[in-house]
Amino acid sequence: MWHGNPTSWALLLAYAALDCIAFSRSLQAEKPTGAVYGEEASLYPDSSQQSVELVRFVTAYRMGLDVLVDLTPYSPLLRAAASADGQLTLYGMIDTWVNNESATTIMYMSNETGQCSPLNHSDGHGWALSADLIFWPREEKEVDTRPTKSITLASGIFGGVYSIGEVSIHEGTLVEGGSAVQLNEAADFKHAVDAAVYPCPDGTGQLESAAFLGYMARQANFMAKKKDKAGMKQLRSDMLEELVWDHMALVSVTHEEQKNNTVWATYDSSISPTEDLPVFFMPSDVITDQIIDGDVWYNMSVPFKKVGRVVEAQNGVMKLKLDHPCLPQVNNSAKPQLIIPKDASIFPQARALVASTVQTGRDWSLSAKRARLEMNVSLNEIPETLSMPLLLEPSSSSSVSLASGITLAAPAAMGSIDLGDKAASGPHHRMAALPQLKSNASSKVCVVERKRQGSVFQREFDLPDLGESHVVMQFAVTGHGWASTEEQCGEYCHAVYQVGLNGKSTANITEFRDDCEDNPISDQYGTWWEDRNGWCPGTVEPGVFLDITNSVKSGLNVMTFDLAVWSSMTEAYEQYTDYAGFAMHDAASLTIGLTVFVYSDEAVKAIRLQDQAYSAAEMALRDGSSRPEALHPPSHPVQPKDIVLMENHRDVGEVHAASQARGHRSKGWFERHHNNPFEPHSPQRRNFMQSTAKAKGPSAAQRKASEAPAGDEKRIRMDFEKRAPWYVLGRGTGGFKHAVDSEETSKLKAFKKRLVQGESRVVLETINAKRLPSDWSQVGLRLRLTRPDGMDYDHWDRQASLGLLFNKDSADLQLHPAVANQDARSWKMNLA
Repeated sequence: MWHGNPTSWALLLAYAALDCIAFSRSLQAEKPTGAVYGEEASLYPDSSQQSVELVRFVTAYRMGLDVLVDLTPYSPLLRAAASADGQLTLYGMIDTWVNNESATTIMYMSNETGQCSPLNHSDGHGWALSADLIFWPREEKEVDTRPTKSITLASGIFGGVYSIGEVSIHEGTLVEGGSAVQLNEAADFKHAVDAAVYPCPDGTGQLESAAFLGYMARQANFMAKKKDKAGMKQLRSDMLEELVWDHMALVSVTHEEQKNNTVWATYDSSISPTEDLPVFFMPSDVITDQIIDGDVWYNMSVPFKKVGRVVEAQNGVMKLKLDHPCLPQVNNSAKPQLIIPKDASIFPQARALVASTVQTGRDWSLSAKRARLEMNVSLNEIPETLSMPLLLEPSSSSSVSLASGITLAAPAAMGSIDLGDKAASGPHHRMAALPQLKSNASSKVCVVERKRQGSVFQREFDLPDLGESHVVMQFAVTGHGWASTEEQCGEYCHAVYQVGLNGKSTANITEFRDDCEDNPISDQYGTWWEDRNGWCPGTVEPGVFLDITNSVKSGLNVMTFDLAVWSSMTEAYEQYTDYAGFAMHDAASLTIGLTVFVYSDEAVKAIRLQDQAYSAAEMALRDGSSRPEALHPPSHPVQPKDIVLMENHRDVGEVHAASQARGHRSKGWFERHHNNPFEPHSPQRRNFMQSTAKAKGPSAAQRKASEAPAGDEKRIRMDFEKRAPWYVLGRGTGGFKHAVDSEETSKLKAFKKRLVQGESRVVLETINAKRLPSDWSQVGLRLRLTRPDGMDYDHWDRQASLGLLFNKDSADLQLHPAVANQDARSWKMNLA
């Protein structure tokens, strides 16, 4: 017992009280918190207000997945979410459409004999999703190296999917004597470059056809310049197929005569058959072995080629003669089905239109590259003769007999929307009267809106008083859509993402993956080896971490996210407009996840004193970035000075040798037919299971540390980047998997073999906040996709995500959903 005087005792108690208050304030200052800035709340499932994606992944073709990724930077968000809702609500989502009824019968044609045999085909049934949160303990005197705050600015698959470069048609009418356009549905022209107004009395069909012909002419121009004879031949074939497709009809086979390749069928009144009318297989009914990439066999739909002819037809019955032995089998639902043109004029008209379109493209001599050289101007000032959406339609003076060919001309625009007219002034936006339209004031019109995708989104966000703190950004972008989009964007295009903070360029980032052929999950089906924009089939995609401390400030910050895409026509990075998607009814999109994390100076010092970085976030705090090469987009085939990325752009680096040597195959123009990349009839499939040369091996010290047995005096610290960039468990992972299964860890099961398929693409699970450990040093997510019980894997590569949902904010968690755009129906129009 202490026997000092009362005054000393009082002072001691006062000092102790002050120490407690200071300690309490210290705890309060470092209390983990989270904030989420995103899109409008209607985009989230289960009536949630917002979400944060913890990990993005893409399923393998007809195979499972077992990976471990670091979630330590999300520690403050886990704590804040649990505090706000009393529980964690997790979602798992796989963008699949298959279910238990996806099986059908198709025909397999031998590429040697031409004989067909029935094949039971299925796209699979789905996935069994399992996920565990794994926590590593923090020692009593260990410095806390987790961030104190997380601020999410783009939330991934829910709220973070952005269409890019969209060209769209809005229907409406001229009103008030031709002084305004009243749209049938409200629209926001905020990102429009222009919005031309055309007459369309019969709806959008005429303009859509004009867009298709214009796009094909543009492609023919490109093929002619490159002297690509094979590409031009394929273009003609695919264009012919597209033009005639809506004018083809099925016939009903009643019986066949195998000995002379004759088939009898019935037809309805929509068909006017004549002798020698061509006969085709329904392409989705027949697959055969074809070579792609020069050396890989692939089961694909048969080409759209004539396989026979009509011999005779009368009274609803026709006799068909086929050119090879693959005859429809009546006892097998008459597969393969046969189709014919509805009348004899279809193919001559289509061939004439193909010829005229190709010739128009050949004659179109002005190229953007030549304009650049002759005019000596910057990229944004170049006339867009080659790039703008060319609309072409047959001239009214074209010969009906088609003997002299078809003349193509651009439809005349009435005018364009006044893009400066952003706010309604009364029931309609005012504009200068158009006298020639006054007599037809209620004319139906179509507005063709062209978006030039430079700006993808902008976000304002608040940061606390940073002091000596450091800020790291996690950036994960995957591109989707390719079959009929410009530059096969977003899946196969080379994109540069331009991140700006507070009015200055912070980084030009590429997420393009040129290492897909090195994927250890290589015994999958499909084109798993092809390089893609931000992902490979059968991978988890945590993205890149970047130290942005010098670009942000305490208080209000403004982040801009811009886009440039490599154009094979102009041979430069440009803002993106999806003319092909407009013409072919396809779309390009980006799925964006972006979160910033605030680390205390004490945590950063401790991380920098470690022997190594144990995670991508720690790599960024030690070296500036987890993947420095991602900050140097490839400049091939132009010099860096030719790449205009931002007003304050950075120089870009050279192309990696592997990228120059490899490249990806040119996809077909149309993917209408049912490709079949998974049936086990391919004579050859690549196998790179042992090819992991690009994965940097651990040092001897790292191996010793990670392989230490559970009872070793040295505590196990998980090196998440040891298995980068694949993060795969179960394939030669040795001590790495031992560390995951160590008794030192605490495990929380989030999902256990939850069936994910078409009807249940999103699954939810809640975890009571009390089940979270009281503290931890690291936390990881083990994600597993396995075969559903009694079913088969989904056969395709699917975009997928796992993350958190939030229902309300609190003192520790602030939700900032965006406000929906205030679209308008009435717009001014400028005279053409």
